Amino acid sequence: MSSIEYRHPRVEDLRVILGVINASNRDNPLWEIHEEDEFRKNTFEHEEWDVEGHWVAERGGKLLGYGGARISKLRQQAGESDGWLGVWVHPEERARGVENEIVQRSVDYLRAKGIRKAKYFDLKGTDWRDTVRHDFGFSAVHRQFFLVKTDKELPEFEPPEGLKFRDFMLSKAKDKQLKDLVTLENDVFSEDKNYAPNTMDSLRKWKESSPNMVRVNFAVMDDKVVGVCISEIELTYNKVHKIDAGWIRLFGVAKGHRNKGIGKALLHNGMRWHWDKGMDTLHVGVDEWNPPAERVYRSVGFKVQDEGAIWSLDL
Repeated sequence: MSSIEYRHPRVEDLRVILGVINASNRDNPLWEIHEEDEFRKNTFEHEEWDVEGHWVAERGGKLLGYGGARISKLRQQAGESDGWLGVWVHPEERARGVENEIVQRSVDYLRAKGIRKAKYFDLKGTDWRDTVRHDFGFSAVHRQFFLVKTDKELPEFEPPEGLKFRDFMLSKAKDKQLKDLVTLENDVFSEDKNYAPNTMDSLRKWKESSPNMVRVNFAVMDDKVVGVCISEIELTYNKVHKIDAGWIRLFGVAKGHRNKGIGKALLHNGMRWHWDKGMDTLHVGVDEWNPPAERVYRSVGFKVQDEGAIWSLDL
């Protein structure tokens, strides 16, 4: 058997890399299915993606694995010194050293860039990734829960007086709407230690490349945007898995407007939109540091389905 070679990816590798990623993610059914145009815009065409920090594993012209590390410039500007790792290996090629070699190269890349901490997210129960984390000494820093709702029942609820909604589809969003979204998002999630501030450029790339149905709904009080709920239907994912499922992708209320029922009203509205589109299952993820959001989800019938964690390694 020929030896495994490691090199930086090329644009012409995209389709094969996606094949490896999607095959590797089969043991994590909640992972989205990536498509080529979207993936290209988030890699080779994204300012924060560095080809020198990514590798493909190849043997005899066949790609076996892919992975690397990404550094957020905005988190660096905010005084943070961390980078995120990702590694994907075709199931039949695992436990042969490919995943460890890619992680080692990724860690070395971050060290060479002066980064002090490597982070990694994964769902619970992926044995081969558990082994890699143990080999390198990663430790869990906090958990993330994935909740599901499979019925259309909602408790009686009276929304706050004067609350209005403004919704639009991401694919048709105007710059003013994207600006309102990035301003609100950066305010709402500024306290999250793992949050990288969003930018107009990033939102435009998402708008241009997403193959999914993405609906943004603003909560408005006194003509001011004070909350947001982003709903997403992954069309390819649903087709592949033969299901009708949707996601609450982003949900939050601005500081000074919380605990007034705005969030619950947004969530009700987002769930009804999914049901109107024919979905029968809804998913949402929430960090353990955000119990208020988890309480809102549970109050409308969401239940924990899976658990993941953020893992960290001091460099």
